[in-house]
Amino acid sequence: MKNERKKGFVSMYFLCILLYIVSLCAILLENDQARMKTVMYLEKENASYPQEAHVISLIRSQLQEGEVESAGEIPEGSYTCQVYPAEIDVTIDSKQPEKLILELSADGKKIEDFRIE
Repeated sequence: MKNERKKGFVSMYFLCILLYIVSLCAILLENDQARMKTVMYLEKENASYPQEAHVISLIRSQLQEGEVESAGEIPEGSYTCQVYPAEIDVTIDSKQPEKLILELSADGKKIEDFRIE
């Protein structure tokens, strides 16, 4: 009778270890999946960064010269601008089209901030 109890105890012991290992693996896999999604999202967001930086630098130089062109070309595509007293709406037409809103300073000569929509 003692051997039967011992076999049940050993089986229960290994079952607990197996469940612990499976749970640990599931947690690690879920964590890796979340990291991969984050990396993929960041790659997608960072792919458009060079074109945004290029357009912002072009518009910044045009503001210093005094007049912003309503359209222009960039290496990755083109852009169009709508100028308002406090902001400039820029639509970038390329592989990843985007809309930038550039907030201007009170005198309208500097870009204070921008946001992506």
